[in-house]
Amino acid sequence: MVRKRIVAAGLVQCVGFRWFAGQNAARLGLTGWVCNREDGTVEMEVQGAAEAVDAFIGAAARGPRYAEVTHIELEGRKPDPDERSFHVPGA
Repeated sequence: MVRKRIVAAGLVQCVGFRWFAGQNAARLGLTGWVCNREDGTVEMEVQGAAEAVDAFIGAAARGPRYAEVTHIELEGRKPDPDERSFHVPGA
C-alpha cells in the first residue's frame, strides 16, 4: 500500500475536479481526500495499491473535461491503515 499527496495547478477549480477525483478513487478502490485550496489549486491524498495510485495520478494530470492541468506536484506520505473511504467535501 502506498499513499501520495498530489497538488494539481492550472484551471482546476469550478470544473468538477473534486467530483472527478472522487469518481476515479471509487473506480480504483482508493481511499483519501480532495479539497480546493485558497491559491486556486486542488490538493489530494490517495492511498491503495501502487498501480491504482499511479492510474489515479495519470487521471489527475489530465483532469476532467473542462480542466486545464498545467502542473502536478507529488509527494510520498505514510499510509493511514485506518482510512476506509475517499472524502469529497460538499459531495
